[in-house]
Amino acid sequence: MTAPQPIISPNSHLYDQDFYLWLETTAKQLKEGRFSEVDLENLIEEIECMGRSEKRQ
Repeated sequence: MTAPQPIISPNSHLYDQDFYLWLETTAKQLKEGRFSEVDLENLIEEIECMGRSEKRQ
């Protein structure tokens, strides 16, 4: 049995190419309930980073 492979969102390239556009796109997808399109890997990374930053403050 192999480990499940992460699903790569079509918008994952935006994260590296245009962070602000990635943020806008991700927010819109979440608001519209288009959860299968969300770049989960990078969204989770950003939320964890925000949490660490807040904890330090």
